[in-house]
Amino acid sequence: MQNTKNMKVFFIIPSLVVGGAERIVALLAHNWSKKENSITIITYQDQDKDFYKVQSPTKKICIYPTFFSESILKYIQIIAKLRNIFIFNKDSYFISFLPKANILCLIASIGLKRRLVICERNIINDPDIDKKQDFFRRALYPFAWKISVQHEEIYNEFVLHFKKVNKEKICITPNPIREIIPNSDYLLPSLIKDKKSKTKLLAIGRFTSVKAFLDLLIIFKSALEKSSELFLTIIGDGPEFELCKKFVDDNKMNDFVYLPGKLNIVDNWLCASDVFVNTSKYEGFPNVIAEALSAGLPVIAFDAPSIKVLIKDTINGFVIPDRSISLFTDKILYLVNNPIVRKKMGLEGKKFSCKYSLDSINKIWFEKVLI
Repeated sequence: MQNTKNMKVFFIIPSLVVGGAERIVALLAHNWSKKENSITIITYQDQDKDFYKVQSPTKKICIYPTFFSESILKYIQIIAKLRNIFIFNKDSYFISFLPKANILCLIASIGLKRRLVICERNIINDPDIDKKQDFFRRALYPFAWKISVQHEEIYNEFVLHFKKVNKEKICITPNPIREIIPNSDYLLPSLIKDKKSKTKLLAIGRFTSVKAFLDLLIIFKSALEKSSELFLTIIGDGPEFELCKKFVDDNKMNDFVYLPGKLNIVDNWLCASDVFVNTSKYEGFPNVIAEALSAGLPVIAFDAPSIKVLIKDTINGFVIPDRSISLFTDKILYLVNNPIVRKKMGLEGKKFSCKYSLDSINKIWFEKVLI
């Protein structure tokens, strides 16, 4: 097994804003630092927007461009700074997250034999990846030292999409699921405490078209028409927040729906809820679903890329095919009326999530990737 002490590791990611990859970098960096390693996180976007704070002894470097405003010149400056870091840290490990950072790191390391691991944390055919980025990925990814993907479904997509990449370089490294621990100093709003008789549904994420929270509200409205013993909380913010808030107002659902915005602490909400719901159109590795399972919640989600990695239909939740609103509604009502099934599914989810413990995922990194 690889020695897990006295390693020098640089994580490279655009920023530490709210996001799955950002949370994983912060989690791994902090954990590895505690194991007597030298860990540094490098970002290259405005750090004033960072959500995750770096904890000592982990170090943080921001190479935010200061001289140029034009996009191409900014990227040239970032590449130059990255290359300088690569040159002066010859025996280190470098782990890059997200496509843009992967591309910049690979360009910066041209001609340098560095242990650079690039991490793809979403579906390979992500609609947010434009043709230019995909061209650079196809051209540069074969030169990576190692490549990390999150599960077998993405591995299979990756092999088909990047035919020139040596398969032996590709490692499956799932995201670790952190332990859900309520903060005793954090008090939930009284409106949540007053809903003891209701089945409390929870969703967490960015209010974007991909997360499709408007679809969730339509589903919830349909469920409310058949049972008033429901309450829904959606934690997060984003471009579609006001649209969703308007839907709640227009349909007079304020007594049944709570939109608190972005919150730093979600563990208390997970532990106070009964069912987790997810309407995403696709996921890379659905961290919020993983955390919901870890908290002992059954999960209802539309079938989408990566969903079945965590949700085992009828075992720890329900996977809804064809984005069927009526079937999603039926499953919500089924769990409302069957608390024993809810509890059983929640226990199965908690048991399943143990395979993604931080220790288990660290073992993969140190025994299969960083060797």
